[in-house]
Amino acid sequence: CSSDLGAVIAAIQRERLGQIWPQIISLLISVAATVTIVFSSTYSGYQVSAILIVLAWFYGAPYVNALAARLDPSGTVAAWSGGMFALGLATGPLLAATIVGDGSYSRIGIVAACMYVCCLLLLLPVASRAQA
Repeated sequence: CSSDLGAVIAAIQRERLGQIWPQIISLLISVAATVTIVFSSTYSGYQVSAILIVLAWFYGAPYVNALAARLDPSGTVAAWSGGMFALGLATGPLLAATIVGDGSYSRIGIVAACMYVCCLLLLLPVASRAQA
């Protein structure tokens, strides 16, 4: 349901916020989700975090793909994006298992939040170039 909601919001909103704000919103929601899961030890905290992650993913992904299509008219980047998303989904659990080490699951959330911030910092110049 939250995946549908994220995609519906992106479809309704279209380009009204440009390319930059949807990325900021999506990645900030992702950071909020990781902070929620790190500092919550309850089932409801996990639920909120999972809903936020899926909402952010399905809200932000259409904008990332639109940005790729806009910057690369050949379609190469857009064609590779699905594979890169899948690669991230495949390597994420491996990285998480490595980070957990002695059972400190909060490290995963901290690393994830830092990676989201890094993604945002990498994406902003590209999005602003596309928007100009």
